Amino acid sequence: MSCPVCDGQGNIYNAKILDLGILITICDECEACWNKDQIISIENFNRLTPFLEELGLTYNDSQIEDLGYVQDEDVLS
Repeated sequence: MSCPVCDGQGNIYNAKILDLGILITICDECEACWNKDQIISIENFNRLTPFLEELGLTYNDSQIEDLGYVQDEDVLS
């Protein structure tokens, strides 16, 4: 799935923040992110670094596991 935030420059992948056990989706280009249960849209994204900081983590110290790219049929509608 192409990212709506950076006009399709990046692709969205599933990820797990291992430090907290949280599932999210992230753009591999602009690092827009969404909670796993959110519809992926330009209206409701977060930036990854501030999102992690709100959870008490830093971008450099957090452990994020790539769980594979989101396929169009996986997207909530």
